[in-house]
Amino acid sequence: MCRKGLVELFDRLEAGELRESSLSYHVRKLHKNRQGAPRKREGAPPGIKGRARFKLEESFYQNPYPEFRDMSNRID
Repeated sequence: MCRKGLVELFDRLEAGELRESSLSYHVRKLHKNRQGAPRKREGAPPGIKGRARFKLEESFYQNPYPEFRDMSNRID
């Protein structure tokens, strides 16, 4: 789905240029010519078995902000 198109629709909705009743029609219209399909995840590399195959990607909840560093121990 075209994200820019959705942003424009919601901007028009907030500005009062578009009614909520016609929003679903416009969203379906954006979605009509969509091409492609959801991407499938690639499997684990050969040789990895058991629970180790689930640990290939870092969990979002484990480190939601990788660029964040603890600045409390910072020495200036």
